[in-house]
Amino acid sequence: MKDEHKLAWFENVDPVLVDDDLIGPESPCQPSDAEVSDNEDAVEVDMDEEDDFIVTKESNQEQAERLKEKKRIDELSMNAVALDCEMVGVGVGGCSSALGRVSIVDRRGDVLYDQFAEPVEPVTDYRTRYSGIRPENLKDAPPFSEVQAEVAKLIKGRIVVGHALKNDFGVLLLSHPQQLIRDTSLYRPFMERYRRAAPSLKNLSRDFLGLVIQEGEHDSVTDARVAMRLYYLNRVKWERNIANGTRGHFSKSMLAAKPTSSGHGRSQRRRTGNKNKRKIGKASHSKSRRK
Repeated sequence: MKDEHKLAWFENVDPVLVDDDLIGPESPCQPSDAEVSDNEDAVEVDMDEEDDFIVTKESNQEQAERLKEKKRIDELSMNAVALDCEMVGVGVGGCSSALGRVSIVDRRGDVLYDQFAEPVEPVTDYRTRYSGIRPENLKDAPPFSEVQAEVAKLIKGRIVVGHALKNDFGVLLLSHPQQLIRDTSLYRPFMERYRRAAPSLKNLSRDFLGLVIQEGEHDSVTDARVAMRLYYLNRVKWERNIANGTRGHFSKSMLAAKPTSSGHGRSQRRRTGNKNKRKIGKASHSKSRRK
C-alpha cells in the first residue's frame, strides 16, 4: 500500500475522539458526470472536530444526561468502518460492473483491508482512467468469492459508512442491516445543500472538508477515509436522529443497499447505465490489509 494513503487521513487527532483500542473513454458505455468524479493524490485531512455537546449553561442533571448521550454515541461509533469499492467493466463493451478493488478503514482512517479481486467474468474494460486498476493489479489477485467472504466477516455487526453504498454492496453481492448503514450520499443535511439531490463525494469533500479529491484516478482508501471523516464530524446529530426514530435520510426508499445476493456462486456482474449508475474510482497497489 502506498504511503500516500496515510497523508489523506486526519492530522492532529483529538485523543478524546479517537481512543486506542466506469468506464474508459473508448467504451460505448460512457458514464454521466454524476458517475465520474475525478484526484489522484491523497490529501491531508484535519481531524479537529467541533463538539456538538458544548453548552454555556446547564444544570447538573442536564450535564449528566448530555454526557450519557455522548458516551452512548461514542460507543456506538467506536467500531464503525468505512467501505469503498472500485469497479471494472465486464461483458460486452464493459458495460457491466464487477468488483476490482475494495478498501475498508476504521474510524481513525487506518486501513483494515485493501484488496484487489479477480472478477468471475473476464474483464473487458479496466476503466483505468477512473478506477486506477490495471491488468497487472488483477493478475495474482484472489478470487472474488474469497474477497467477498473476508469483507462480510469484517463488516458484520458494525456500522458501515460510505458513499452511495448501494453500488458497493451491489458489486460485493452482500447485504447489510439498514440500521447499520451510514450513507453520505443520502444524509439529509448534506442533500439539503444541493437542493435534495444526492451529492457526489467529490463535492462533499470540497464543500464540507475543504479537500480536493478524485482529480484523476480514484483511490478507494482515500474515498473511504473522506466518507468516514464526513460521518464522524456529523455523527452526534446523525445518531440522535436515528435514536429519535429517523434515519437522517430523506426517504426510506432511498436507503442504501438492496443487495443482489450474499452468495458466492452467483455471477458478479452488475449492470450500469441511467438506471444503475455507479461511481468509479482509483486503485493503486493492493494488499490484503483491507482498507
